[in-house]
Amino acid sequence: MNDAIFHNSASSTSTPSEINIYSQLSPTFYLCFVVLDALLAFVTALGNFLLLVTIYRDPYRCLRTPTTLLIANLGVADFLFGAFMGFGRTVEMYFLYLGQQELPYLNTFQYFVGVLALFAAVCSFMAMSWDRFVAVTDHLNYKSRVTVKKVKFCIAGIWLNALFLAVLPAAGVRKMNFLFAYCYSHAVLPAIVLTVTYIVIFRTLSQKLRNIEQQVSSGNSSIKKRRNLYRERKLLLAISLVLIVFYTCFTPYFVKVHLWFFCEGCEKSASFLTYHFVSNDILSLSSLLDPAIYAWRLQRFRKTFLRVLCLKRNITVEQSVLKAS
Repeated sequence: MNDAIFHNSASSTSTPSEINIYSQLSPTFYLCFVVLDALLAFVTALGNFLLLVTIYRDPYRCLRTPTTLLIANLGVADFLFGAFMGFGRTVEMYFLYLGQQELPYLNTFQYFVGVLALFAAVCSFMAMSWDRFVAVTDHLNYKSRVTVKKVKFCIAGIWLNALFLAVLPAAGVRKMNFLFAYCYSHAVLPAIVLTVTYIVIFRTLSQKLRNIEQQVSSGNSSIKKRRNLYRERKLLLAISLVLIVFYTCFTPYFVKVHLWFFCEGCEKSASFLTYHFVSNDILSLSSLLDPAIYAWRLQRFRKTFLRVLCLKRNITVEQSVLKAS
């Protein structure tokens, strides 16, 4: 998205000065980003599409859990971000390569889908973290407290909330102020809450593992509990890695919004424009890497994925925390 998204403008045409700002960067620069953005969009959309197909097909019937539904919800947000934002940026870069401004309606649509997907992604992180918090701290009551039906209602609420917030700029809220507020309400504040939550989760899980290790008896029940706790930790590490990747990729965008908000006239410099486009692509990496993280860290996803694609047959899938929870 170019800098027009940060201002609610009724004009559908660009002034010569606006076009001159973008002419500071060479056509070769824009052409490289056309190729890069198209590649990122394709890989992101394909990866998340395959993730959703894997969860939907699920030949082992092992992914029908509340946790997996929340992962699928994040996959939908990542798919939207890659398919619409990614290819939207490709078109934007192509217009700039031609020395023109992109169509204003395309810019508005691109902005709307991007905000919608980011809101849904952050809310999904919060829901996934709460799901794991209950699973670790109150395992005995987990199945009654977190059910598929409740998670479906939660997902519906996530998208309704995201839809409402995404249309605020179109309703007259200045987009620059909106993004600045978003950085704190849906980035900084959740980061603080999630950090505290995962500290509690990992401390509780570590304590449970120590208690089991200290047991003198090595009966089957203790062995089974220990195995389940180690699988729970593996799932927590995967979700934690997804969160770390998201906030790492979001940080350059966070810095850009603050520079834009506090540094008057920065958007007119070539160095800032370069940083602006690069930060947009870095933000996209989070959506691209999420499916790879699930396949890398979670054996259940990896084996089911291979089975769905008919790359591997007769796979024996053992019980995991995704089903045991």
